[in-house]
Order: sequence, then C-alpha cells, then structure tokens
Amino acid sequence: MCRAKELRYTAIEELLDNGTAYRCFCTERRLDLLRKEAVRARQVPRYDNKCRHLTKAEEDTLLDRGTPHCIRFKLTDHEEPLDDLIYGKVHHNVSDNEGDPVVMKSDQFPTYHFANVVDDHLMGITHVLRGVEWQISTTKHLLLYKAFGWQPPKFGHLPLLVNADGTKLSKRQGDVGIQHFREKGYFPLSLLNYVVSAGGGFEHRSSGKQQLLSVPELSERFLIERVNSHPSRLNPELLEDLNRLEIEQRLADGESRLQLVGNVQELVRKAYPQHSNLDLAEGHIVEVLRWSSQRLTLLQDLTSSKLSFLWVKPSSYELKDLSPEQLNTLLDELDAHEKFDKDDLNARLKSFAQKENIKFPLMMKSLRAALSGLKEGPGVAEMMEILGKAVTLERLKEALPHDKIHLKQKS
Repeated sequence: MCRAKELRYTAIEELLDNGTAYRCFCTERRLDLLRKEAVRARQVPRYDNKCRHLTKAEEDTLLDRGTPHCIRFKLTDHEEPLDDLIYGKVHHNVSDNEGDPVVMKSDQFPTYHFANVVDDHLMGITHVLRGVEWQISTTKHLLLYKAFGWQPPKFGHLPLLVNADGTKLSKRQGDVGIQHFREKGYFPLSLLNYVVSAGGGFEHRSSGKQQLLSVPELSERFLIERVNSHPSRLNPELLEDLNRLEIEQRLADGESRLQLVGNVQELVRKAYPQHSNLDLAEGHIVEVLRWSSQRLTLLQDLTSSKLSFLWVKPSSYELKDLSPEQLNTLLDELDAHEKFDKDDLNARLKSFAQKENIKFPLMMKSLRAALSGLKEGPGVAEMMEILGKAVTLERLKEALPHDKIHLKQKS
C-alpha cells in the first residue's frame, strides 16, 4: 500500500471512530430508485441518509455477510459563514440540499472532496484559490476540517472568465486551451498577462502605456483584495497588444532576439518550401521584426502572401523602363539619404521620375518587379521602408547587369 492510501485510510478510520462518518450498505438499485422518485416528484435527487440510522447490531450483521459498502460523511448545519477572500461572508447550508456525501467508495477509492481535504492538510496548504463554481462545495470541506479538528486554509473563489460578449467560455469553441494559443503563435508571458489582468488583482491604471510584466513583477503587484467578484470579460485586442509588446521585449534582449530570428526562419521555410532563393539573413529578419512589432500581432503574420516579398527574392529580373545608368543614379540618391521612410521615399521617387523624364507608374512597376518579383502588394515606397535601406539597395543592384554596377561609396 502506498503512503498516500495508507494516510487516507487512517483518516477514514478517524471519522468512523469519532462518529462523523458511517458505512452505507445501500445498493445501486436502491439509489437509482431514489433518483427516479425525486425526478418524478420534480425534486433534486439526494440520498435519504438511511444507513446513518443503522444500529451497531444491524451494521455488524451486514459486515459479517460481506455486504459491499461505502463510507459516507455526516453533513450537519454549518452555522458559521465562509469568509471568502474574494466574496466576503458567504453562507450556504449544504445539508439543506444534499444527502450525506460518499467519502470512500465501495472499491476503497476516496472521492475528491475527501482526498482534497486530507491531502491539503497533510501538505500544509494555507490558501486555496479556485473557481467560484467550487464555492458551494467549500462548506462541505469546512465540515470535514471541523470533523478532523484541523485548522482549514483560507479560501478565495475566483470569478469566471467569459467571452467579450458575456457568453461562457466553452471547449467547443476550440480557442480556450493553451495549445491553441501556442499554435497560433502567442508568447507565454503575453498570455499570462492577458489572463491575469482579466480577473483583476492589480491597482487600476486610468491611463498610461500598456505594460508587459514579468512573473516576479506580477507576483509583487498582485493584491487579492482587488480581484473581481463578478465575471471578467476577455478582451482579445488586449492579447494582441501584449503579444506585440513581448515581441518588442524579446527583440531588445540578445539571446531572445536570436530565438526570434530562428522562429521566423523556421516559419518562412515552412511557408515557402518551393523557394530556394529566400532572404533569411539575421540582420534582415531583425529589421523586419522591428518594423512589424507595432503593426503585426503574430510572427505567423509575417508569412502572409502579401508580405512574401520580404523573404522571396526575385530569382531573375530583366531591367525594363529604366536604363542601367538611371538605376545607378537612383541607387546613389537612395544611398545618400539617411531618412528611409515611406513618405520621404515616395517624394524622392516622384522627383527622380520627373528629373529623368520617366513615366512614374512605369518606373514604379519596374522597381516593384526588381524588389519583389510581384505584380501586386504594398506600394513601392512602403515596400522599401519595410525591406530597409540595405536590402532595398542590394535587390536593386541585383537587377543591374554586373558590369553596370557602380554604387558610390559614402565618405
């Protein structure tokens, strides 16, 4: 016999000895009849405590016959209300609505309510935090603690988390399990902050930037008095904000940044298995991540078809609508400016087209093809901003015949 079973059997004997538990010999057939009768009378099914009143002689006779039996705990009125850490004083007299519960089944296996109390006591548990749906059962547990003469832990019952529209979370939705969030690409700390913040427990911040707190910081700032006592609505937009913050945070740390780069490389290879000409350089990925941290929610978003130009380099390109000399001049102009944002680039490209007497739409079409090999996607200036100066210049140079490249070096 394992140690845990031995301790539970000893605890059962203690309840039998002090008269707070008894052996029940009722058959499954009798219990089923009780349930059917209650349903027929439109009552809540409950055990009628028949075996509680057996005499010692009747019990001994049944034991001598080897009659199967379970052990039931005697429910009594619980006069003192539960002092719930979240809800305050809560009074629920379980004996008004339930029959005596089974604590040890006929197969000698303990029930949850009994094992929970015994195990928590033996482990020295001081605080129990669990869902509000367990609040009614807590009265039963307190009666068990009283029967043993043990000091009960402090109980706090947490409110339910519900959907943004107030409906109950359900496994059938398929998006309430941790595995779902992991597969979608949400990071652990962002998910933890999301769930923790939904139930309260922290000082209210009326304004200010959203924060992503570490586990020690969450622990330090948590206040049980501030946990909500009403159902808490989950806000999916908050999770998106938190995940973006975690991407930013990981980018700022050298080791975490390398892991992010590795994650992106793996995602891109899976998204474009047929392409061998992928741009997966560490520097390029880091620049893309910095650009995306304020725009995208998940790393997987970077592999969407509209952003394929980030990773799939044009395999071959024949220069059209721009002469090699004109493209070289444009390369020099682009390289000469430190500023490389969409609006500035668009203005400079328009100015260059006017100066070189090139039709702007045709020039942009050529540049798009050289940068991405795609006919559609973001605007060329935005594409350049996303790619960054180094990658933009590199791809445009690759569109030139090798003997025509003469990009000036900045002093």
